[in-house]
This record gives sequence, structure tokens and C-alpha cells, in this order.
Amino acid sequence: DGKKIAYLTFDDGPSVETTPKILETLRKNNIKATFFVLGSNVEKSDTQKELLKEMVKEGHAIGNHGYCHDYSIISRKSCRYYSIYK
Repeated sequence: DGKKIAYLTFDDGPSVETTPKILETLRKNNIKATFFVLGSNVEKSDTQKELLKEMVKEGHAIGNHGYCHDYSIISRKSCRYYSIYK
């Protein structure tokens, strides 16, 4: 059929500052996206838990992007790499 498709993804949410704006824009334009969330962000507040529920309710896909980006828990080598290139 020749249709072109783009997949829209968002990482490291939910964020109380940006996620509501993103959801509103997606809603207005009838667009679905995939949100790769961090467990540590979901646990920060009830508001962030509600944002995750809203993403699901509105039909967006949810992916696990890990618990956090604290590279020191992975290994010292990874932590050093991250601190150099941060």
C-alpha cells in the first residue's frame, strides 16, 4: 500500500514535568507511542504512578527500560565510563 510508518518512543519516564504535555499532544493528534519507563521514576510519587496508568488507559505501549540509570550498581568499570562521558 506504500504507507510509511514511524514508531514514536519515549524513554526514562514518567516525568511529572514532561509526560502530561506529551500525553496531551498525542491525544490531540490521535497518536499512539511506546513509553519505556524507569521503575525508579514510577516509584517516585503517586502522580507518576497515575501517569503510567494513564498511558496504559490511552492505549500506549509500555516497555521496561530498567529500574534506574545508576551505573555504579552494574560495575565499577561502567560507572567510570559513565562519569568520563557524562
